[in-house]
Amino acid sequence: MISSGTENDLSEASAVIKDITNSDGGSIVRLSVNLARDSPVGEYAVVVIARKKEDKRRRFAKFLLREKIVVLFNSWCKADDVYIDNDDERNEYVMNESGRLYTSSSLWNSGKPWIYGQFQDSILDAALYLLDRSKLPKQACGNPVRVTRQMSAMVNSNDDSGVLSGNWSGDYSSGTSPTSWSGSVKILQEYMENKSPVKWGQCWVFSGVLTTVCRALGIPTRSVTNFESAHDSDESMTIDTFYDEDGNPLKYLNDSVWNFHVWNEAWFLRPDIPGDYGGWQAFDSTPQERSEYVFQCGPAPLKAIKEGNVHLGYDARFIFAEVNGDQITWTKFRDGTLKATERLTGEVGKHLSTKAVLKTERNIVTDLYKHKEGSDEERESVARAYQLSNRRRDLDKFYHYDEGDDVQMTFNPEMNDDGTVSFLFSAKNTASERRTLSCSFTAMATYYTGVTANELDKAKKRMILKSGKEKEFSWKMTAAKWINKAAEDATVGIYAYVRVKETGQLFAKKSVLELNKPELEITFDNATIRRGDNVVLTATFTNPLDLELTKCSLTVEGTGFKPVKEHLGDVRANDVISASVTLKSLMTGRQDINATFHSRQLVNISGSATLTVTD
Repeated sequence: MISSGTENDLSEASAVIKDITNSDGGSIVRLSVNLARDSPVGEYAVVVIARKKEDKRRRFAKFLLREKIVVLFNSWCKADDVYIDNDDERNEYVMNESGRLYTSSSLWNSGKPWIYGQFQDSILDAALYLLDRSKLPKQACGNPVRVTRQMSAMVNSNDDSGVLSGNWSGDYSSGTSPTSWSGSVKILQEYMENKSPVKWGQCWVFSGVLTTVCRALGIPTRSVTNFESAHDSDESMTIDTFYDEDGNPLKYLNDSVWNFHVWNEAWFLRPDIPGDYGGWQAFDSTPQERSEYVFQCGPAPLKAIKEGNVHLGYDARFIFAEVNGDQITWTKFRDGTLKATERLTGEVGKHLSTKAVLKTERNIVTDLYKHKEGSDEERESVARAYQLSNRRRDLDKFYHYDEGDDVQMTFNPEMNDDGTVSFLFSAKNTASERRTLSCSFTAMATYYTGVTANELDKAKKRMILKSGKEKEFSWKMTAAKWINKAAEDATVGIYAYVRVKETGQLFAKKSVLELNKPELEITFDNATIRRGDNVVLTATFTNPLDLELTKCSLTVEGTGFKPVKEHLGDVRANDVISASVTLKSLMTGRQDINATFHSRQLVNISGSATLTVTD
């Protein structure tokens, strides 16, 4: 394999004879061949044509090299659009075969270990196959803007029988649960073996595979997680939540806010955009909305998103709303009229996270996407972006907020480590007259995408507050009551809707809670082994719940080992589980190993460790 360009700026390809060595069997000619910096990435056949200088008949000899040559992007080449002037960053974003994907909660997070494995068997073949199947014009295959956009479409299967089929239903019986994957290699190898989409993926799986494919092609790429990630479904640039006047959430109208969403960034110049918009570019293979009639997203310059210049790049409006859209709460009355009761800023786009360079720590990159929340610069960016909203002319039509609301209300849900959900609601009447409150509190099973599933519990309360008085209402639900009815993420959404009878004042709040899951502790019977030897891996953790875990399994994957899956049966309440699997080493050097525990009640319990394999 060779890469386009050299350390010098090259606009055209060239070939130079380095030396000629004569031998009894003939001559050996050494050539130095340089490709232009924008040469198409892909597989090349090499033909050498030669003739003797003294041959007056000008006869030629033609030689076809048996080996194919693969041209990749080159982040070491100053002339290449993907050049990074930092060795550590090149080693992380091009060469590192393992990483961490941040899921679950932004408050506690060490990352889910993930094996990218871009140098493993058949992975480069898979990347080149996708590039060929994308029908991207050959000359465009040297353009990282076009390649990353096309790969964001090819990693999902929605339009072109790409790598992964998405599934958020909770039923994965016809394939592999998204939470069971711990790396990209098995997915891409299965795809290449069958040439049909692999089942099933969700956002972090799409992102992990896209990182693998782009790194295999030489593009510096990383996976990035946005916590409280908004999904604006109508290009309003606001995130809208609707209730009916009885306090019931109107699911069919609501935009969603995902607990987290994982997408990708790639590093390259943007000569297609006026101004200095090179650097990190956001793109996403999770199929959410169509772009140019295809489920693809990006690349959009992070600088343009931060400045609110959402007309630049690809899909910058959608990504801007994910990280910086204002949240609007609406009440829809029986006569069809709408009333906006609250507009919140700073509720989406929190703790944007990626793995630190050559470390296992989390790197927070929120400031690359937006200015400090509430600052003049941030509000100016929102105002600038909103000029391209499809609702910009209707802003004043609906947004009539009541001034002087005289009942002060607070709502503080929480989930303990044992899965107990509780909240305390308090209300204080600051008016000189009595106030009557109609309160509705609903617990819903919730997917990490913000989409609700089953209703878990409901409480209604009528409060009468005399002038100057304050009252509280507390509520509790144990894990035994909800976890077997919950979605796979062990996530509960708590909705509060309160209406003041005398004034019409409305209070609507939503909080999504997720169980704080333990990490797997990984140990080996021998930390240093020889290639071809077996090593026993043991994974241990304690069940945090006062109930049994069912349908348990352990999946292990590493850069130099074949993936292994073991079915473990059931785990008793609060019990310690310790499971062992045997792995056979296939490669020498440092090998990263990931393990993931999965059950009906708890998923995505993971751990990682490193082995050294010698000859």
